[in-house]
Amino acid sequence: MSSKKKMVVIAPFWGNSRFIGVFRISGFIRWLSTQQITTILVRAGGSDRSVNTSWGVEITIADPLGLHGDVEEGRGYQFTSRRRPNRLRRLAAHLLLIPDPGVVWARRAARHPLVVKHATSATWVLSSNPPESSHVGSYLLANRLHSRLIIDMRDGWLDEPLRPMLYQSSIQRWREGRWEEKIIRAADHVFVSSPAWKELMERRLPFTKGKITVLYNVCPLPSSNGRISTALAHRPAGLDLVHAGRFTGSRRTRRPGFLLEPFLEGVRTTSMKGKLTFIGSLEPQDRDDLQGYRRRLEDKGWEIVIEPAVSREALSSRLSLADGLLLLTVVPPTIPLKFYDYLVARKPVLAVTPDGSAVWQAASGLSQFFLVDPWLTPRSTTAVISFLEACTAGNWPSEVPSLFTEERLSAVFLETIMRVKP
Repeated sequence: MSSKKKMVVIAPFWGNSRFIGVFRISGFIRWLSTQQITTILVRAGGSDRSVNTSWGVEITIADPLGLHGDVEEGRGYQFTSRRRPNRLRRLAAHLLLIPDPGVVWARRAARHPLVVKHATSATWVLSSNPPESSHVGSYLLANRLHSRLIIDMRDGWLDEPLRPMLYQSSIQRWREGRWEEKIIRAADHVFVSSPAWKELMERRLPFTKGKITVLYNVCPLPSSNGRISTALAHRPAGLDLVHAGRFTGSRRTRRPGFLLEPFLEGVRTTSMKGKLTFIGSLEPQDRDDLQGYRRRLEDKGWEIVIEPAVSREALSSRLSLADGLLLLTVVPPTIPLKFYDYLVARKPVLAVTPDGSAVWQAASGLSQFFLVDPWLTPRSTTAVISFLEACTAGNWPSEVPSLFTEERLSAVFLETIMRVKP
């Protein structure tokens, strides 16, 4: 193993199948393996240990704050939390620990003898966010090892942040901004997940020009149910439209009304009927918002159905059985993971997103997508009616652009890191 090139990947969330960052890291590991590059993956858990894998070594470093725990199940580990939620304790931790409470684990992992032993002579150290504390760990470890630092910005940090505190507190933004700039300056290369993220970072931090590469997420393999004829399915009961994922549980600005107002505007002149199925772990506020729309939708012949979250594999099968899919993205730089799941489902998609957003740019020209700007609701009628007609037609033309395929993205990733030489 020592004769091979090595990449250290800092991913505290590894093993938590509910954390979508796992899918991105899984891709990195697959691509590195094709080049016989060993992956040293460092994750958080309940105890210190290491295990050899087909692709390298998985190292678990105990989390001092108990934010991550695990129990052995079969061939892997399942994420469990060892502490009950406490809002006051959580607020205090976020105020005192920069950029987030996970930094305690990140600092411990970066100097842990087990990590240093396996990571010595590594060519690269890579981390992906959120949490942003992962980047602190990779920065410290890369300095210790004199390795090249690769930062994967799956989501923004200071650009369109996930955490409300960074909008609400200028002091917190300044404190985290110092860490972000220090890490990005030290990085040999930065990956972002959309052109919009790249544009935002280069505008705010001009020194990043020339060392940022757009690396989209990978489209999953399509369900075996692929393209059943929606012209024959569901028709007696009306159209079956599905929205997958969370609303405010993902971002506080994502409210169901941004999706439902344009939809109601579009269906007010049609006689089409059906149901809107929302699959995912919804916050109480989201359920209240949906309840507030229930009567208005029922008056137009549409029923609201809420179903619990399911695995990504089960979701793939469910999407393939729907007549059409609903997508809401109000944060311009973000391309949510469900965008890629929807692509391979090969069903018409009503995408409510600001004009010019990353999703708007990625979906423009794809016949599968019908785009609506949430701030221009009166203009939504034509797009919604066209979307519903496409749902009724069944087997609507669709394609997965090569831009989002495993073959293309693995080539981009590997070519980029190979240019970052020791």
